[in-house]
Amino acid sequence: MAGKNESSRIIIRLATPEDDKAAAELIFITGQGMFTYCFSHEKGKTLKILRLLFRMNVSEFSYAYADVAEIDNIIAGMIIWFDHAARAAIHKEEMSMGSKI
Repeated sequence: MAGKNESSRIIIRLATPEDDKAAAELIFITGQGMFTYCFSHEKGKTLKILRLLFRMNVSEFSYAYADVAEIDNIIAGMIIWFDHAARAAIHKEEMSMGSKI
């Protein structure tokens, strides 16, 4: 961490699958009750699921829809976003591909 006389370096960047551990923790704190109800009452299992979802390319919790904020090379924040119209088009394409299998 930066000392009193040093300024911290803040970087906003695209998330990567390797950010899964920090991302899962940040996602979890946004809705602990909901996530433990939906996934597992054990925090460790819930975090494992969130990490897996973050690493996936097609999950709404995916790194593909996230930006992270780093302070001194430590992830301190994150935003997950996506274009709803683009997501609907991808879902439609995935569904049509499934019907061809």
